[in-house]
Amino acid sequence: ANQIAAWASEHLSAAIQVLKAARRALPPSLESWSSWSRFAAFARFDYVVGDATRDGALAQLRAHLSHSSKRTARLVGLSGLGKSRLALEVFRPPVDRSANLEQQTISDQLAYINAEESGHELLGAVQAWRRDGVHGILIVDNCDKDLHNKLEQHVKHEDSNLSLLTIGPDPEAGATPTENFPYIQLAPVDDSVITAMLKQHYGAL
Repeated sequence: ANQIAAWASEHLSAAIQVLKAARRALPPSLESWSSWSRFAAFARFDYVVGDATRDGALAQLRAHLSHSSKRTARLVGLSGLGKSRLALEVFRPPVDRSANLEQQTISDQLAYINAEESGHELLGAVQAWRRDGVHGILIVDNCDKDLHNKLEQHVKHEDSNLSLLTIGPDPEAGATPTENFPYIQLAPVDDSVITAMLKQHYGAL
């Protein structure tokens, strides 16, 4: 039992499951992929591919965050454009776990946090995880640029085993992507995707 506890303390997603199984309180707004995916906003519609820009952004983020730790990325756009849903799909586990171990691994490593609900506890928690050598990929929603910068300092620390994807509410002037930092600004989705989503519930349109 002590070995399991020690391993869970080094793997963020496993720690979430251990705390839930023990009926212990989780840090504010901390979710695994499975619990994050069950929010009503995601459960109503299946994700629809077909928007070339979004499909490319999904593939870019998945590839970037699949390799090693200390990786950072940022996803921004106006409210209601589907930023959180795109991030969720980046980490969706494969139907056949054994057929895509890389995708399964990043899904298992994910820990989702809503910055609006976690308050001032978030920075302290990330600092502690970095110091303890915890492994994981943090998805921080509703994260402004100032908070992103502070989190990035811990994620890129020499001792860090973390990676980071932040989701921001608004486009940011002067922000540019680099080879090591995907900065993705979402635009409204293609009309064909909206039509396909509506057909899931309302049939032929």
